Amino acid sequence: MIRPRRVLAVARRDIKSELKGRRGWLLPAVMAGLLLPVSAGQGLHRAAGPVRATTDLRHTVTGDVPERVLALPSTVPVGKPPAAIVFRRDEDGRLEAGPRNLPPHVRRALDRGEPVVRRVVHTPPTPGRTLLLALIAASTLTGAVSSSVAGERTARTLATLLAAGVTRTEIVLGKWLAWGGAGAVSTMLAASVALALDRVEVGWWLLPLPLVPLGTVAIGLALVRRATDVIAGTAVSLRVLPALLVAAGLLAWMAGRTSPLLGAAVPLGGALVAAGDTWEGPLPALLAAVSTGLTIGVCLHVTARDLDETIGQPAPPGPLALTLRTGLLAAGMWWTPVVTAAMWAAAGNPKIIASLSAEEGMVAGGLGLVLMTVMVTAREGADARPWLRLPSLLDMGLAIVIGSALATTSLVAGLPIQSGGLLADMSALLEHALQPSLLTPAALIVVVLGQELIFRGWLAARVGPVASTLCWIAVVAPLDPIRGLISGAALAYLTHRAEGSAVPAIVARFAWAAAALAISP
Repeated sequence: MIRPRRVLAVARRDIKSELKGRRGWLLPAVMAGLLLPVSAGQGLHRAAGPVRATTDLRHTVTGDVPERVLALPSTVPVGKPPAAIVFRRDEDGRLEAGPRNLPPHVRRALDRGEPVVRRVVHTPPTPGRTLLLALIAASTLTGAVSSSVAGERTARTLATLLAAGVTRTEIVLGKWLAWGGAGAVSTMLAASVALALDRVEVGWWLLPLPLVPLGTVAIGLALVRRATDVIAGTAVSLRVLPALLVAAGLLAWMAGRTSPLLGAAVPLGGALVAAGDTWEGPLPALLAAVSTGLTIGVCLHVTARDLDETIGQPAPPGPLALTLRTGLLAAGMWWTPVVTAAMWAAAGNPKIIASLSAEEGMVAGGLGLVLMTVMVTAREGADARPWLRLPSLLDMGLAIVIGSALATTSLVAGLPIQSGGLLADMSALLEHALQPSLLTPAALIVVVLGQELIFRGWLAARVGPVASTLCWIAVVAPLDPIRGLISGAALAYLTHRAEGSAVPAIVARFAWAAAALAISP
């Protein structure tokens, strides 16, 4: 049985402990300083999405605008989106316009007796400023969440609470109410300011808005439930929570382009995107609230179940957990700089692919993987790196032969992907990174070292060649699995033959790049 008075007492105790002293007003000041400009500012407007009806005959246009439309006195051309009407031509040369139906006078100017516009281009809805309110409120709570449970263990006060008759569930609910409630109240106050100043309109986005900080705090408590001190808890929350928020929001937005209900079903991410007034109607907001609410319940239950005063050294993760954990972290390190340009292009900025250097993105991803390898090996000491030793000359020669043969894998067909669109752009970037023969020598070294040190080095030494190869395919070649399997198996064989040394695999990658460059037309 949960006793509300004890839950509130734990919440008041947590807030009082965090806000005491001269530094006590630091957190409220930071939250107010970040939330108020977003809620009250006039320069934040929805970049795209449904265009509401208006009595103003003037309309902004962009893209491949026909001369007949440009000649209209009501036309206001702009250089790039956002615009009320975006014109473009499809692969067959047919004119398209969107995101909504054309005004009658524009339609008449285009038709001239026969329809010219064959279909309407619907621009994906983009979240508004209220998404920033939820994101800021959730992000500023990571420090308080990390010290909430771990701080009790450092001060050895958790046993005192348990001895006083407060149950584990009441302790967890109190801490969640303290910081999740603080974030929810701050978010709703900022939203009230935006509503009062007529910066946003009342809508269903108000329902999932407070659930974003509430869900973030619940997940944060689950992440740090086994942390033995404040430093360990802070390290976990600062590394995982911001990345989790962004990843969940991006996944929900991309899924919402197919179906708003599919995007709303993503835990936490659906609430974050729905809080930005992205989807019309009540159903997405309700579903986002339900999915995030269920996630909150699961996280609080797990935290209360595992809450204990004395926690010894945690058992090392098994091969499956280690593979999944490494794959997720490596994917974040690699995909973010390599394919982010393609995602921004799909979101409405098609010129970003040409303006951003693919090579610079791959170098950044390679450096991220190198730093990831350095961090995980530094925790294990100098004796934990047998995969850096030099192999025999026979292994080096075999690596050159196998690497040169891998250049022929470019003839292997990947997944059938329709030309154009996000997947096609991502596939091209990932393929270029899999066989980086056109990179400068310095960039090639960084990319190859980053991939091989983590997959054929550190991970293969801990989970074996099969699991590390599957992880390699999922991260480096998710849209070209056959080619990834062939290359991954060959490189894993070289590592296994050299008794765990990743040096032959690195040599094979350089030989692969050189051979691919030599046979390219």
